[in-house]
Amino acid sequence: MEPTATRRLLTRIWHHVRHGVRPVEARSLLMPHRADLSLRVDFLDRLAKGLSESGLRDTRYFRFLVSQSEWSATDPEAKLADFLDLVTSIREHGYLGPEHESEYLQVVRHRTPTATLIPPRKNRRPGLVIGPGIDLRRGAHRLAVLLHLGAESIPVRFVKDPDWVPPDYTTYLTERDLLPAEKPA
Repeated sequence: MEPTATRRLLTRIWHHVRHGVRPVEARSLLMPHRADLSLRVDFLDRLAKGLSESGLRDTRYFRFLVSQSEWSATDPEAKLADFLDLVTSIREHGYLGPEHESEYLQVVRHRTPTATLIPPRKNRRPGLVIGPGIDLRRGAHRLAVLLHLGAESIPVRFVKDPDWVPPDYTTYLTERDLLPAEKPA
């Protein structure tokens, strides 16, 4: 092997070791600006308690999906069906089931404070500023299902994405009165 090919191979191996898939405590991925995760878990809790088929469209989660369709090309009915299929798939096949796009969640590490991005709306106030740490980049639905099922550790892959701007769903949901009620202590 020529020196450059060897160096590239070693770089790839080092990157995999340094940024490979690692277990992370599930609750550590719940961030103050990601209230959408609590909304999804609340929906799954209600579903587990016997939420009827007709009641699915009366939930805060479905209203959240409808609100997203105002500014993106999402179909609330299709998104709801996909989420329910994901729940079934994870229950039947486990986290690493064949239906999933990957066997891990993607997480971005922030080294400096980062301003969040709030989904579009006129006259919007600035988003939250989050400090250094980690942020969920991909896998919110899977994380919500795994939290609902009681997973303590979840495989994540740390990815580099200097242009990543975390979404501020807490502000988004607060503005629309879609946050689940706090559970009494």
